[in-house]
Amino acid sequence: MELDQLASIGEALAGLAVLGSLVYLVFEVRRNTRTAQGAAAAQSIEAFSSINKMMLQQPDLARLVKVAMDTKRDVNSLSGDEKDQLILMFRMLFQQFEAQFFLYKSGVLPKELWENRRSWAHSFLTLPVWQEWWAVESQTPGYTPGFIENVLDAPTFALDAYHHFPE
Repeated sequence: MELDQLASIGEALAGLAVLGSLVYLVFEVRRNTRTAQGAAAAQSIEAFSSINKMMLQQPDLARLVKVAMDTKRDVNSLSGDEKDQLILMFRMLFQQFEAQFFLYKSGVLPKELWENRRSWAHSFLTLPVWQEWWAVESQTPGYTPGFIENVLDAPTFALDAYHHFPE
């Protein structure tokens, strides 16, 4: 076998090795993407679970949130301290929603989970106490216009029935 024939065989083998590496890289990137999406989904669920846990540990906060979920309540029925506490609670919740919006936009948070979260966010904003908060809060530079638009375009569902056991 001639030297130039050996060189050609070597080049062909090197090309196959590069192709094999590229195929392997594609599979690894896909696997890594699925892993990142799974971790983001788990963190999203844990973030909202921690809010529920906080309310379990603070019955007064849970009572206040229940008041805020009442379709017949307005912000004037709350004391100044209660309003302040709800402002911080609502802001914390919407900051978590916006963080998840950016995870979704970057392709890390699965679409199904973001669609669920944005529907929750918009549904909260249909309640009177939340509406009054959002009328002020949405005008601050605390949220990006893209997030606000995305949430306000989401479908809503009736929250008043959701937070009560059937009678």
